[in-house]
Amino acid sequence: MSLFCPNCLSEYVEGYKTCPKCELTLVTFADLPPHCASCGKKYAKGTLMCPMCGTELVSYKSVEDFLEGNPRPVDVAFVTVYETSLMPELMLIKGALEAAGIPYNAQGEELQSLFGAGLLGGFNPVTGTVKFIVEKRRAREAREIIEDLFKNNDGESQAK
Repeated sequence: MSLFCPNCLSEYVEGYKTCPKCELTLVTFADLPPHCASCGKKYAKGTLMCPMCGTELVSYKSVEDFLEGNPRPVDVAFVTVYETSLMPELMLIKGALEAAGIPYNAQGEELQSLFGAGLLGGFNPVTGTVKFIVEKRRAREAREIIEDLFKNNDGESQAK
């Protein structure tokens, strides 16, 4: 069975445990990380979209595609489940989705941090809002979790 470097994608035969070039632990084909088709940056499994540009990540569907350098889009549909420009909401939602094991992308979060003004508690017209994007099949679950976060004592939702 072949093993691959998750960084340089070099293939190694049995006997190797780490990549001699990158000094990283080798992984099976199935564990190769998805990467951004635009910038090429690799992300951990479960990451759905590039946090910097919002491009859907790609992976290899077969060893043949990998060896031929033909990445394929990950067969997952994505939807936006919530938008916010408020840092407290951002942190609450991130924690709740992570606790529920729902992979998400907080598209625009890095831009908020880059320009800073969005972190001060209001809408930043330069960067816009942060969009929480999840797999379509988990959208209802994510929306329910977010709605539950913002329920008041009367059980009424205060979410936007």
